[in-house]
Amino acid sequence: MKSKMRFTVLAMLLVSASLAGCQQHEGPAQKAGKNIDQAANKAAKATGNAVNEAGKKIQQAGNNIKNGG
Repeated sequence: MKSKMRFTVLAMLLVSASLAGCQQHEGPAQKAGKNIDQAANKAAKATGNAVNEAGKKIQQAGNNIKNGG
């Protein structure tokens, strides 16, 4: 009975050790890719804001022309 318990404990330790070894850590390429993604998202957001502002100005200019002022 003791040997079965020892085997079970040993098996559990081996499984937990193997799972701990499977954790993936970010390498330099993954970190660089994440930084590029963040920069691209910021640029897209800034571009979208600029386009929206330009659209508002164009709409306002069109309304001014339409209303004669």
